[in-house]
Amino acid sequence: MANQGSGGSRLPLALPPASQGCSSEGGGSSAGGSGNPPPPRNLQGLLQMAITAGSEEPDPPPEPMSEERRQWLQEAMSAACRGQREEVEQMKNCLQVLSQPTPPSAGEAELATDQQEREGALELLADLCENMDNAADFCQLSGMHLLVGRYLEFCEKLLQTCFSSPTEDSMDR
Repeated sequence: MANQGSGGSRLPLALPPASQGCSSEGGGSSAGGSGNPPPPRNLQGLLQMAITAGSEEPDPPPEPMSEERRQWLQEAMSAACRGQREEVEQMKNCLQVLSQPTPPSAGEAELATDQQEREGALELLADLCENMDNAADFCQLSGMHLLVGRYLEFCEKLLQTCFSSPTEDSMDR
């Protein structure tokens, strides 16, 4: 059992101890005689070692995809696209709420309800537009034009959030 424990923890690719790597004086092409290159001294050397080690194993030949795996992949792709479509529909609904004129002869209760609905739509848009893809879709739906034209003076804080998230994301890229 002791052998299994020590054998199971061995790494497939191990670097020689530092004392062995430093004992070769020349640092040239024939270091050590065992065929192992000296250990990498920086990240570039580590990357080169990884590329060399990875390129020694040939890629397996491509195989046809099984029907079960093909079905799973189609369902996964459909679910991913469905989520994006649902978010675009949510943005369209929010923009429709925001584009409606304020009822001119509404009572105080109706105005308060209308304002809450619009604020909810703005908050949802702010959350959705944190995703860069959604922010691009929002602009394609002319959402920015609507917000600047109708709501800039009324909901400045929410609009700042809506504007800042896509802007910060695009600056990070």
